[in-house]
Amino acid sequence: MIQVMRMITGDQQIVKNVINKLGQCRKLEQKGKVVVSQSSVVGVTEDTAPLIKDNKMNPSKQKGNRLEREVVKVVQDAGFVGERAYASNGKSLGLEEDVDVKMTGHYVHPIDKTKFERSFSIQCKSRKTIANYIKPPESCNFTILKEDRGELLAVIPFKELLKLL
Repeated sequence: MIQVMRMITGDQQIVKNVINKLGQCRKLEQKGKVVVSQSSVVGVTEDTAPLIKDNKMNPSKQKGNRLEREVVKVVQDAGFVGERAYASNGKSLGLEEDVDVKMTGHYVHPIDKTKFERSFSIQCKSRKTIANYIKPPESCNFTILKEDRGELLAVIPFKELLKLL
Protein backbone atom coordinates (compact mmCIF):
# COMPACT_ATOMS: atom_id res chain seq x y z
CA MET A 1 0.00 0.00 0.00
CA ILE A 2 1.12 3.54 -0.71
CA GLN A 3 0.08 5.88 2.08
CA VAL A 4 -1.40 9.03 0.58
CA MET A 5 -3.44 11.15 2.92
CA ARG A 6 -1.64 12.98 5.71
CA MET A 7 1.66 11.24 5.01
CA ILE A 8 2.28 13.89 2.37
CA THR A 9 3.20 16.73 4.68
CA GLY A 10 4.24 20.10 3.38
CA ASP A 11 2.15 19.93 0.21
CA GLN A 12 -1.53 20.28 0.95
CA GLN A 13 -2.24 20.68 -2.76
CA ILE A 14 -1.41 17.02 -3.44
CA VAL A 15 -3.71 15.91 -0.63
CA LYS A 16 -6.43 18.20 -1.96
CA ASN A 17 -6.02 16.78 -5.49
CA VAL A 18 -6.27 13.22 -4.17
CA ILE A 19 -9.36 14.01 -2.11
CA ASN A 20 -10.94 15.74 -5.14
CA LYS A 21 -10.60 12.42 -6.94
CA LEU A 22 -12.60 10.75 -4.17
CA GLY A 23 -15.54 9.92 -6.44
CA GLN A 24 -13.19 7.97 -8.66
CA CYS A 25 -11.69 6.33 -5.58
CA ARG A 26 -15.08 5.20 -4.29
CA LYS A 27 -15.56 3.21 -7.52
CA LEU A 28 -12.08 1.71 -7.12
CA GLU A 29 -12.82 0.93 -3.46
CA GLN A 30 -15.70 -1.28 -4.52
CA LYS A 31 -13.18 -3.30 -6.53
CA GLY A 32 -10.89 -3.54 -3.48
CA LYS A 33 -8.15 -1.41 -4.98
CA VAL A 34 -8.22 1.49 -2.51
CA VAL A 35 -9.14 2.12 1.11
CA VAL A 36 -11.35 5.16 1.72
CA SER A 37 -12.12 6.39 5.23
CA GLN A 38 -14.11 9.42 6.41
CA SER A 39 -14.05 11.11 2.99
CA SER A 40 -10.28 10.76 2.78
CA VAL A 41 -8.07 8.41 0.85
CA VAL A 42 -6.00 6.44 3.34
CA GLY A 43 -4.14 4.16 0.97
CA VAL A 44 -4.03 2.87 -2.58
CA THR A 45 -2.51 -0.19 -4.09
CA GLU A 46 0.51 0.42 -6.28
CA ASP A 47 -1.32 -0.55 -9.47
CA THR A 48 -4.06 2.01 -8.70
CA ALA A 49 -1.83 4.96 -7.72
CA PRO A 50 -1.38 6.20 -11.31
CA LEU A 51 -5.17 6.31 -11.76
CA ILE A 52 -5.70 8.90 -9.04
CA LYS A 53 -2.48 10.83 -9.52
CA ASP A 54 -3.25 14.27 -10.92
CA ASN A 55 -1.10 14.56 -14.03
CA LYS A 56 -2.77 17.78 -15.17
CA MET A 57 -0.61 20.17 -13.11
CA ASN A 58 1.50 22.44 -15.26
CA PRO A 59 5.21 21.41 -15.22
CA SER A 60 6.22 25.00 -14.44
CA LYS A 61 3.89 25.00 -11.42
CA GLN A 62 5.35 21.67 -10.28
CA LYS A 63 8.85 23.13 -10.62
CA GLY A 64 7.86 26.18 -8.58
CA ASN A 65 6.27 24.01 -5.89
CA ARG A 66 9.44 21.92 -5.66
CA LEU A 67 11.51 25.09 -5.22
CA GLU A 68 9.19 26.41 -2.50
CA ARG A 69 9.39 23.10 -0.61
CA GLU A 70 13.19 23.11 -0.97
CA VAL A 71 13.40 26.68 0.38
CA VAL A 72 11.25 25.74 3.39
CA LYS A 73 13.49 22.73 4.09
CA VAL A 74 16.71 24.80 3.87
CA VAL A 75 15.18 27.47 6.13
CA GLN A 76 14.15 24.85 8.70
CA ASP A 77 17.54 23.10 8.52
CA ALA A 78 19.15 26.47 9.33
CA GLY A 79 17.09 26.71 12.54
CA PHE A 80 14.39 29.11 11.35
CA VAL A 81 10.66 28.54 11.05
CA GLY A 82 9.64 28.20 7.41
CA GLU A 83 6.07 28.12 6.15
CA ARG A 84 4.97 27.68 2.55
CA ALA A 85 1.98 29.71 1.35
CA TYR A 86 -0.93 27.55 0.26
CA ALA A 87 -1.22 27.64 -3.55
CA SER A 88 1.76 30.04 -3.66
CA ASN A 89 -0.53 32.82 -2.47
CA GLY A 90 0.80 34.85 0.45
CA LYS A 91 -2.75 35.85 1.42
CA SER A 92 -3.07 32.40 2.98
CA LEU A 93 -0.33 33.54 5.41
CA GLY A 94 -1.89 36.96 5.93
CA LEU A 95 0.71 38.58 3.67
CA GLU A 96 0.82 40.04 0.16
CA GLU A 97 -0.20 37.76 -2.70
CA ASP A 98 3.31 37.48 -4.21
CA VAL A 99 4.84 35.91 -1.04
CA ASP A 100 5.62 32.19 -1.46
CA VAL A 101 7.40 31.42 1.82
CA LYS A 102 7.37 33.06 5.23
CA MET A 103 10.55 32.70 7.29
CA THR A 104 10.58 33.56 10.98
CA GLY A 105 13.62 33.84 13.20
CA HIS A 106 13.90 34.21 16.96
CA TYR A 107 16.66 36.56 18.08
CA VAL A 108 18.25 37.92 21.22
CA HIS A 109 19.27 41.60 21.22
CA PRO A 110 23.05 41.75 21.73
CA ILE A 111 22.95 44.66 24.21
CA ASP A 112 19.89 44.35 26.43
CA LYS A 113 19.37 40.57 25.83
CA THR A 114 15.67 40.98 25.06
CA LYS A 115 14.16 38.30 22.85
CA PHE A 116 12.30 39.22 19.69
CA GLU A 117 10.93 37.63 16.56
CA ARG A 118 11.51 38.77 13.00
CA SER A 119 9.72 37.53 9.88
CA PHE A 120 10.90 37.63 6.30
CA SER A 121 8.75 37.28 3.18
CA ILE A 122 10.31 35.27 0.35
CA GLN A 123 9.27 35.03 -3.27
CA CYS A 124 10.65 32.01 -5.12
CA LYS A 125 11.48 32.00 -8.81
CA SER A 126 12.84 28.97 -10.64
CA ARG A 127 14.45 29.43 -14.04
CA LYS A 128 16.11 26.99 -16.40
CA THR A 129 19.20 29.20 -16.48
CA ILE A 130 20.33 32.39 -14.79
CA ALA A 131 22.66 34.79 -16.57
CA ASN A 132 26.26 34.24 -15.46
CA TYR A 133 26.84 37.93 -14.76
CA ILE A 134 24.17 37.76 -12.05
CA LYS A 135 25.73 34.80 -10.23
CA PRO A 136 28.49 35.63 -7.72
CA PRO A 137 31.88 34.43 -9.01
CA GLU A 138 33.72 31.88 -6.86
CA SER A 139 36.13 34.60 -5.72
CA CYS A 140 33.26 36.76 -4.33
CA ASN A 141 30.69 36.31 -1.59
CA PHE A 142 27.89 38.09 -3.45
CA THR A 143 27.09 40.23 -6.49
CA ILE A 144 25.58 43.71 -6.32
CA LEU A 145 23.18 44.72 -9.11
CA LYS A 146 21.64 48.08 -9.88
CA GLU A 147 19.38 49.25 -12.65
CA ASP A 148 19.61 52.85 -13.81
CA ARG A 149 18.23 55.11 -11.07
CA GLY A 150 17.27 51.99 -9.09
CA GLU A 151 18.23 50.64 -5.70
CA LEU A 152 21.13 48.29 -5.03
CA LEU A 153 20.28 44.59 -4.95
CA ALA A 154 22.50 41.80 -3.64
CA VAL A 155 22.68 38.30 -5.08
CA ILE A 156 24.03 35.93 -2.45
CA PRO A 157 23.84 32.14 -2.09
CA PHE A 158 20.80 31.45 0.08
CA LYS A 159 22.63 29.31 2.65
CA GLU A 160 25.18 32.11 3.08
CA LEU A 161 22.36 34.59 3.65
CA LEU A 162 20.87 32.36 6.34
CA LYS A 163 24.23 32.32 8.13
CA LEU A 164 24.21 36.12 8.21
CA LEU A 165 20.73 36.24 9.73
